[in-house]
Amino acid sequence: MRSTSERSQRLALLAFSAGIFCIQLDAFALNLALLPIAHDFAASVAHVKWVVSGYLLCVGTFMLAAGRLSDGIGHRRMLCTGLSLFGLASLLCAVTPTLNGLIAARVLQGIGAACIMPSGLALLSHVYPSARRGRAMGLALGLGAIATVIGPFIGAAMSQWLSWRFIFWINLPVVLFALGCCWPIAGQHTPSERTAVDWLGLLLVSVGLVAFGFLLDELGTRAWASPQTVLIVGALVLSFSLFAWREKHAAPPSDRSLPVS
Repeated sequence: MRSTSERSQRLALLAFSAGIFCIQLDAFALNLALLPIAHDFAASVAHVKWVVSGYLLCVGTFMLAAGRLSDGIGHRRMLCTGLSLFGLASLLCAVTPTLNGLIAARVLQGIGAACIMPSGLALLSHVYPSARRGRAMGLALGLGAIATVIGPFIGAAMSQWLSWRFIFWINLPVVLFALGCCWPIAGQHTPSERTAVDWLGLLLVSVGLVAFGFLLDELGTRAWASPQTVLIVGALVLSFSLFAWREKHAAPPSDRSLPVS
């Protein structure tokens, strides 16, 4: 039976809850701020929408790899890393003078969010006993659901009365609070033995997911026969085909990490 202090349980819950609140808030707050952003940068809406698409695409693409890496380096350490990346990216989003800089910062923010989600859930699973684990996860995810609902209203209010940049300034004190809770957590998970990571498989899946995201984005603006669409479809089919072939011909997971006697 795992023995973890009540203090560590509370700190883990607060850290992950604050992190998922920021993740969900930034996923939806910018939807109603795209026009002000386009106006400030004198850019087209088609270009500006990558401020949202780039973030969501990175969250979905890197979550699998982040979860696997979290198992290897420890959940608390991965959560702190994700929070730090998310906070740094939020600061860059708030001060960047160019649209491309904003999109790049949002990509970094999405990577940070992808690190927070699996490591936070795994950390809660580790520090809480099974009888209380579901309630703790429900509280954290419930706070994320609240952020999902209020995100568009906050984004619209900030854009109209202050500036869309304040959407990112909001994150900084919340992330600092989360880091302050996360750092002193005791009893973090550190694996006793390391297993092989199929980095090539993760790369192929990530490329396929990125291509799929680009394909969804291009469908409304380009014809199926356009060179860009053909290239994206080719990358999508090739990456998933190579992944399927690799998994079919690869050794079982146990064989990859244990020597044959």
